[in-house]
Amino acid sequence: SKTDPNFFVVFVEDDGGEVVWMTFGGTGSYQKVPWYETPTVQLIMAAIMLLGFLSCIITMPFSRYRHWPVWLMSLIGLAFLAGLAYMTMQADLILFFKTIPLATKLLFLLPWLIGALTLTYPLALASLWRKRPAARVWLLYGLNMAAAAAFIWFVNYWNLYQF
Repeated sequence: SKTDPNFFVVFVEDDGGEVVWMTFGGTGSYQKVPWYETPTVQLIMAAIMLLGFLSCIITMPFSRYRHWPVWLMSLIGLAFLAGLAYMTMQADLILFFKTIPLATKLLFLLPWLIGALTLTYPLALASLWRKRPAARVWLLYGLNMAAAAAFIWFVNYWNLYQF
């Protein structure tokens, strides 16, 4: 094949010799991101949140060990993720009108509510500890707690608690 003499690749290194930027032919530059910013890690975080919140919403109403703040936190977390996905699809419309709709402003209040409900989690675990439930109940609560931790990290990292 014929090689284009105008095409080039440049790697930019920091003082320690680590590659931090890459440029293709002057058309665009790409910065190396930390491992936690990669799409794979972000998708894993989303999967943990969805699995943890959904499992709690589905199973907790039928369990003897009901803790409504944990269930409500899962429901609101799932609603926030759905609203965020919908808002992302409607981003062009928001840019067209050059205003932030009231529904979007209300959506960004939900992480604060989830944070407050997450503070009730130690009480739910203490109550659960006294009842000595089966291992599957502990697994459900552990998965939900992992989802809550992933949610708090995700919202904080992307600054989704500000409006």
